[in-house]
Amino acid sequence: MSCQTVSQPSRFPNPDDHAKRCKAFGLTPPSSQPHSIVTGRPIVSDPEKQVLRALDTYKSAVLAKNAETFMHLYAPEVRVFDTWGIWSYEGAAAWRVAVEGWFSSLGNETVRVTFDDVRILSEPGFASMSAFATYAAFSAQGQELRAMQNRISWVLKSRGHVLRVVHEHTSAPIGFEDAKAMLKREGKS
Repeated sequence: MSCQTVSQPSRFPNPDDHAKRCKAFGLTPPSSQPHSIVTGRPIVSDPEKQVLRALDTYKSAVLAKNAETFMHLYAPEVRVFDTWGIWSYEGAAAWRVAVEGWFSSLGNETVRVTFDDVRILSEPGFASMSAFATYAAFSAQGQELRAMQNRISWVLKSRGHVLRVVHEHTSAPIGFEDAKAMLKREGKS
């Protein structure tokens, strides 16, 4: 259990006092990241918020099969190393063709994307993100048909005042025994 759920960091002007009190109760002290005085939660930077919004946009655009919205996430010069079929897509125009092909291949199916263990590093004008993505296909009746997982990494850079993906890399580990892609994390759904 985190100490933040038990006591408010703002009650202790010296962060070391707060950490000592947490440890005394056998709780995990908060990180050195700044925390809100009101909520006690970590403060999320604007670039981090933009990345989180981009992940939400990615999920909703895939669910709606909306290539236009999906492509707004990417810079014109994006380079994509995709898991499937081709080594790289150079530029947004090439990536759009692949995305439109993916969406049209789904027919009446929809795909729900979830991201787990999202990690974001950011500074003004730049961010990187890595996560585990699950892509679950559903029938028009709402029945799950199949699911796969892969790793996804983004490098984002400001274009105007908005972070855009300038590099995306998706991958899956290859098994030593059979040289096949492992599309489901061990011990994870």
